[in-house]
Amino acid sequence: MQTSIHGYSTPYYCIFLVLKIIKSAQGIFFNGGDQSLTLAALKMSDGSDSPELALIKSQVNKGALIAGGTSAGTAVQAGGSFK
Repeated sequence: MQTSIHGYSTPYYCIFLVLKIIKSAQGIFFNGGDQSLTLAALKMSDGSDSPELALIKSQVNKGALIAGGTSAGTAVQAGGSFK
């Protein structure tokens, strides 16, 4: 059974809400741990940026968002992961 909220299917509405939160944020902090997992969560299956990552990059480039992190979170900010 497919559910919807305000005319959006539930997964799309969740993405809409996350994008809205990112757009209104002043900062974002990337976790430590396994940076490949964090980066994988922010990339599409074809390796392109997810809508969330694209917005984070755009907001950082405009000076509207400060990104921080520790340990693996710092590596994620650089766009890479160790394999």
